[in-house]
Amino acid sequence: MLDSKKLMTVFTFHLAKTKISTTARVLCCPPTRMQVPGLSHAECMAKMTLGAPIFSPARMQLHHLAMFAAWESHLAIDEFLASTRLGRVLANGWHVRMAFQRRWGHISEFDGLAESVDKQDPAAPVVAVTLARMKLPQVPRFIRWGQAGRRACARPPRYNSGDSGNETAPYGLYLFGVALATGNG
Repeated sequence: MLDSKKLMTVFTFHLAKTKISTTARVLCCPPTRMQVPGLSHAECMAKMTLGAPIFSPARMQLHHLAMFAAWESHLAIDEFLASTRLGRVLANGWHVRMAFQRRWGHISEFDGLAESVDKQDPAAPVVAVTLARMKLPQVPRFIRWGQAGRRACARPPRYNSGDSGNETAPYGLYLFGVALATGNG
C-alpha cells in the first residue's frame, strides 16, 4: 500500500531487450522505493506474445523485460535511468511516461489513486494498463480467458467480439494519458 505522503505523479512503462539473467533477477527482486529514490512502486514482467500457446518459447520471452512503475517526479525517472544498473538497461530500450486518468478494479499497491481525475481531454492519446495478481486457484480461469484472447489475436479485427465471459476479473485496469514516449525500439 502506498504512503499518502509519497505521491504518484508520473507513471512509466519500459520495454527493453536484456540478458535472461537480468530479467530473472529483476522478476525475483524488483526495484523498491527503499532502493530507488522517487520510486513509488514497480511491477516487473517478462515480454509475452499474445496468442502464443501456453507452453511455447514465444509465451515467456525472458530476453525482454517490461516494467510498469509509479514515480514521484520526472526527475526521479531520469535519475533512475542514468544512475542505476537496471535503469541503464531499461534506458537502452523504449519507455513511455504517462499521467493517470482513470481506474477500474483494485491493486493494493495503487490504493492512493482516485477513481478518476477531474479533467480529461477526450481527443488526447491514452494507454490502458491491466495489472493482475493471480493466485493458484485462479490459473484455470486465467487460461480459459487467455484462450479467448489467443483466438481474438489470431482472427482479423472484424471477427473480434470482445466477449470473454461474465465473471468478475481479478485485475485492475488503469487508463493513462501519454506524456512522453522515447527510446531505441
